[in-house]
Amino acid sequence: MDYYCQLIGKRLTNEISREEDAELNKWINESNKNNTYYQQTVLAWELAMLESDKGLKNRVKDTYKRKIQESKTRKKMRILINVAAAACISILMVLQAVDEFSWLRTVGYECVEANEGVLSYVLPDGSVVKINGESRIKYKKNFNSNQRYVYLEGEAFFEVKKNPVKPFVINAKDSKICVLGTSFNVNAYDDKKGVCTSVLTGRVEFSSEKYEETKIVLLPGDKANISNKSLELCETDCEKDFYWVRKKMLFEGEDLESVTKKIKRIYGVYPEFKTQDLKGIKITASFDNEKIEEIVKILNLTNDLKIELDGRIMKIGR
Repeated sequence: MDYYCQLIGKRLTNEISREEDAELNKWINESNKNNTYYQQTVLAWELAMLESDKGLKNRVKDTYKRKIQESKTRKKMRILINVAAAACISILMVLQAVDEFSWLRTVGYECVEANEGVLSYVLPDGSVVKINGESRIKYKKNFNSNQRYVYLEGEAFFEVKKNPVKPFVINAKDSKICVLGTSFNVNAYDDKKGVCTSVLTGRVEFSSEKYEETKIVLLPGDKANISNKSLELCETDCEKDFYWVRKKMLFEGEDLESVTKKIKRIYGVYPEFKTQDLKGIKITASFDNEKIEEIVKILNLTNDLKIELDGRIMKIGR
């Protein structure tokens, strides 16, 4: 099935070869089950692409219901229409909860993941993105043709190439950040409540997709957070939000579990605690673009720990 999913994806993005297209048609016509799966997948993809326009959603739904209706006998037709209608309803209900990085939602997109620490990546328009560990972005393959949209999961620092004609838009969870040319940080990790945006240079417009009428314009030094309830400007200094970009870390009485999570994201090493009580040890330390070996050495000396590096595993004991 995975192979035919890939073929469907290629057809949707006009990347399928003549031979592959013939093979996909053969598979679709082999059974009603295959045909229905294909129709539902195409419908789901169309809805995902057009979910911001309810009128277009309904037109897409009606089109595919009609295609199914025209291709079957009356008896089979009733069954398939019911299946398609149920699929439309269920797709619309769960669409917002669907993983933005599932195979269906990455058809026609380039995806970039930072699996082993901070990753620096240049977008087609020349904009530079520093992606923190356990984070990923996606953008359409025609990114620089008529729009500059990026989807973010996790945390990233953006240095956006100026282009007044093509605003640069980032979608993260239920938030949207729109800029013309600037540098700023976006934190949208799953373990963080809401989305936080901090501006280093330039100017950005920060808004919530849930509360479209609420927008905040952020200037250098500004920081704002969107939670489930509101969008608010933060009074705290946002300088620390940019530390990770330079591999700088500052810990003041922070749990060792939290410390190792940040180290993992920046350096791509995974903590392994020998006992659970070690996670609560309070750590006060600062590091500035130091090698992981030096960080481990300092943590051991100042906190009576025994941390050993074994490849990408950080074994923590006493």
